[in-house]
Amino acid sequence: MKLTWRKRSQPLEVKGCLAEGAAGHELRRKLLQRGGLQAVECDDLVVALGEEPPWVDGAVFLGRKGNLYLPTLWEPELPISWIVAGLTKLGEPPWLLLPDGRVLGMSEAWVL
Repeated sequence: MKLTWRKRSQPLEVKGCLAEGAAGHELRRKLLQRGGLQAVECDDLVVALGEEPPWVDGAVFLGRKGNLYLPTLWEPELPISWIVAGLTKLGEPPWLLLPDGRVLGMSEAWVL
C-alpha cells in the first residue's frame, strides 16, 4: 500500500531541514561552520535537526509530530499513530518520513 500525502492547511513549526546533492554538501558545510545542531548524513543526503537550521537553497524544512519528522508543508493521509506503530519494527524513534516513500532513522543523529 502506498502512503498518500496532502498539503497541510497550516505548516508545522520548523524543527530541522533536509538537503540532497549539492544542497546537501552546502548544508553540511554550514553545519560544520556553525555547530550545535544534531545531524544525520547518508551519501549526499544531510538532515539537520534543530529549531533554526541554516538556510540552504533547495532544502526541505521539517516539522515534528511526536516521534515523526515530516516536511512542514505536507502530511500523510493516514493517522500519525498508525504510521508510528508500523515504524516501530524498523528501529528506535524518531524517524523521518518523506513523501517519496523514504524512511530514515534519526536516533543515531550526532551533534556537530
